[in-house]
Amino acid sequence: PIPIMPLTDFTIYGTPIVATDIDFSNQDITYSLDPEDFTITTVTTDTSKDYTAVFSARSIIQLTGTKTYTLTATDSGTPSQSTDTIITVTVDEDESLDSPTFKAISYSFNYTVDNNVPLLTPNDGAITVVTIKPSSVSKPVLTGEYKDYLKRLTMPIPVP
Repeated sequence: PIPIMPLTDFTIYGTPIVATDIDFSNQDITYSLDPEDFTITTVTTDTSKDYTAVFSARSIIQLTGTKTYTLTATDSGTPSQSTDTIITVTVDEDESLDSPTFKAISYSFNYTVDNNVPLLTPNDGAITVVTIKPSSVSKPVLTGEYKDYLKRLTMPIPVP
């Protein structure tokens, strides 16, 4: 599910990634990922030459659609050998949690009274909500103890 919280083990959401190196001089394989959205640790057993990559999020990750990563596995043998592969993450947005944000940090408004009807108009244009589920965005509703003082609200919301 999206978003992925920091330190969350992302490995459980897909097929395990395992590198096998039967070279006798090799004692370990390290993984690196580009871009570096995840930290990767290597898990192995004393009796195996299989090295499993375990991914955990570095920070909150909000993936949408499809994202491609390049994974590099490098052994500790002499000389060191490495290989790359492409990992494609496809997000099922219907099953993902949304983390809506506003495009601006703050918005300012102009308060006027027209024919005894208070009016609140945004000074900076439309309030824009950034979301992976735009169909869930509706016209804003004023709440709180002062909501009854405003009878008309002009806040256009652009349709993505």
